[in-house]
Amino acid sequence: MRVVTLLPFLALLAGCQLTAPESPEGAPWLLVPDVGQGHGLAVVRGDRAVVVDAGPPDQSALDRALREAGVREIELLVLTHPDLDHVGGLDSLTVPVRRILHGALAASDSARVLGRCRALPDGCLHALAPDSLNVLSGLQLRILGPADPSLHEETNANSLVVEFRQDGRGLFLASGDLDTLGELALLSRLEPVEIVQLGHHGSSSSSHLRWLGALSPRVVVVQAGIGNPYGHPAPPTLARVLAVGARVERPVTDPLRVDF
Repeated sequence: MRVVTLLPFLALLAGCQLTAPESPEGAPWLLVPDVGQGHGLAVVRGDRAVVVDAGPPDQSALDRALREAGVREIELLVLTHPDLDHVGGLDSLTVPVRRILHGALAASDSARVLGRCRALPDGCLHALAPDSLNVLSGLQLRILGPADPSLHEETNANSLVVEFRQDGRGLFLASGDLDTLGELALLSRLEPVEIVQLGHHGSSSSSHLRWLGALSPRVVVVQAGIGNPYGHPAPPTLARVLAVGARVERPVTDPLRVDF
């Protein structure tokens, strides 16, 4: 597993400073496997994880990476939207899932997603933005979007935007396949965050410069199949990432570990 370490800015204060004790489960970190042309990654803490999307069908890279990382339970599975390259890998997950968080679902997608809810210990939760949940013993999961909760014909426009925070610090943000119009509608809700998943696999129709500038990430992770026919990630998108001073990281065969 390739490891990327981020060294956040440390302020030295005179005198005594009281800090919250570190969780016995250790610090959270980001696991980004190569799932091919799809999205599926996890924020891991100890032997539990919050997974964002399940990857495409007919692959087990996400499940294998979770097990190799010692994850015994998926506390929450966030499905940003019901496209197959984001939810098709549900059948490949053998790590137990406690709960699913999902956004708006068309009738054609409900059976695929909601049919699983009865078998889960904590069922499913329909996300409406803005809202937040407590996850992984001390992390806040903020649901930032979509800005319009109505069901659009285009499922990408309904992609959930979720951000993980700890002690007021933005750790990681994922936006599914949200396009630039959806991104611009959420600018007022954004705060700087350490790591961003490049929207829509790096498509030129996502990751607007104002979006990236408001998030001000140190690292941007990309999940797109090597040699995919769509040209993801698009060169103009990567140029915008570099313009805001972020580093691009992409898993190739081996899973990528990024420490917050």
